[in-house]
Amino acid sequence: LVMWCARRWYTQDGTGSSHGVSIGVPVVAGLLLATSPLHVANSHFITADVLAGLMACAAVAASVAIAERGRARDYALAGLLAGLAASAKYNLGIVALVVPVAHVLRRRGSVWRSGWGLLVLSGVAALAGFLLGTPFAVLDRGQFYADFVYEYQHNVLIGHPGREGASGQFYLESLAGGPDRWLVLTGVLGLVVGLLPGERPERRRVTLLFAAF
Repeated sequence: LVMWCARRWYTQDGTGSSHGVSIGVPVVAGLLLATSPLHVANSHFITADVLAGLMACAAVAASVAIAERGRARDYALAGLLAGLAASAKYNLGIVALVVPVAHVLRRRGSVWRSGWGLLVLSGVAALAGFLLGTPFAVLDRGQFYADFVYEYQHNVLIGHPGREGASGQFYLESLAGGPDRWLVLTGVLGLVVGLLPGERPERRRVTLLFAAF
């Protein structure tokens, strides 16, 4: 999926040919993921992070389609995938914010005057995706709520063992000094490049969405 996204949006004709940006871009993108220590470790142990990351990346890709075309089915698909990402790992529900960002990029000056129905459609699709992956949020609401509160207390209020009460500091240190710190650096670089003057508008939209993700 990462290679497809790079091929689709970072080559001139979307075919991965040598026109514009070379085919090396999708290859490098794929290699960066394949050699990410954190991703390899999570894949080895089949953790929820891998599935959640896949759904989140797909949701961002669908959101780029919103920025490009803005069709109703793009909104629905992006919302559905965001809901599935949240279902796989609750804190990835934040990826749903990419949909309104893409909506703003698409509509610009008319964002406050139209398109609200499409955002509602995306929200409904997100809820459907979440319930599709987590049906017991409805079928056993009491246990779901109890487990959700436990996870919130464990990860936000209490922290991980050895990091009690300092989970925010733990995550910041992991980003800055962990094995994937170069991904953070390239993401920040992507944001800077996307904001540079002279960048083509359609390329800027894609760069900013993926760099933020």
